[in-house]
Amino acid sequence: MPDITHHDDDRKTKKELRKLQRETDKLKVKEPEGDQSKAHTVTLSGKNGILSATEAYGVLPLCQSQFADGPKYTELKELSDEVYVNQHVWVRGRLHRSRMKGKLCFFVLRLQDYRVQNVLSVGERTPK
Repeated sequence: MPDITHHDDDRKTKKELRKLQRETDKLKVKEPEGDQSKAHTVTLSGKNGILSATEAYGVLPLCQSQFADGPKYTELKELSDEVYVNQHVWVRGRLHRSRMKGKLCFFVLRLQDYRVQNVLSVGERTPK
């Protein structure tokens, strides 16, 4: 018959003690020291030694999409309207197929069920 060992509840193994120590460390709240509670700094080591991240990059506000700047995109399904003939428009889609021929680039954009064939030529604003 194998020997059965009995564990006292008062005694804990090293593994159990380490586990308890980790749990208590997680529960502890670190209090900020002195004036550092205003701005949290992260130290980085670089070529010139240790730099403070707030000194190097500054304190920036969170990006919460407060501004609606940027181009106005035209839906691919709306491009068949005569309003957009000979007009410059911004479109968004996935590149379906592309092919270069000389100084021209032929490509197809797709978005959902719609596909648009495009031609792009080399010019001042578009390099080869």
